[in-house]
Amino acid sequence: MVGSDWRAVIGWYDAAAGSCEDKLQLLFMMYDRDRSGSLSRTEVSEMIRFVYNQTIHCTRLLICTRRHRP
Repeated sequence: MVGSDWRAVIGWYDAAAGSCEDKLQLLFMMYDRDRSGSLSRTEVSEMIRFVYNQTIHCTRLLICTRRHRP
């Protein structure tokens, strides 16, 4: 199950300095949860589901915040 550990890694990635290759390696490590060296359908599916759910959550927060502005 994808949890808060992904949020910390994604937040770090946004602020991280480094080359494109360094960032791609980090992304691969995020997907490769079992550290097998390859990506399974389940690993990719979990990450896509997490990103989708976070997008929905942020969108709802934005809509809610806009409704309550004076």
